[in-house]
Amino acid sequence: MEPETFRWLFNSWVHNRAELSDKLASLLGDWRAGQSPETELDGNLYFATAMCRVRYLAVQASLPDARNLSGLAQYWKQYYNTPAGAGTVEQWLNNYNRHLAGIEW
Repeated sequence: MEPETFRWLFNSWVHNRAELSDKLASLLGDWRAGQSPETELDGNLYFATAMCRVRYLAVQASLPDARNLSGLAQYWKQYYNTPAGAGTVEQWLNNYNRHLAGIEW
């Protein structure tokens, strides 16, 4: 997640939702007061994953079915990477196949 995206989400979504803020705070572990939670994106995979999910919470369009890989890739491109982003649907599908294809859901 890019720093600008994190700051936008944290300030506009997380900050105004107490329950969500509390859940994310529980993932910060040894996070120190005075530090930006942004520093936790590197190395704290629980927090980083949760923030990526928060990014999708900010989207009004529903997520595609989890078995619809093409739909998920297109959704990612549209709403996470953005149409102007460097990532492609093909890259998303290749990454999925490289890292997750053998996992049973």
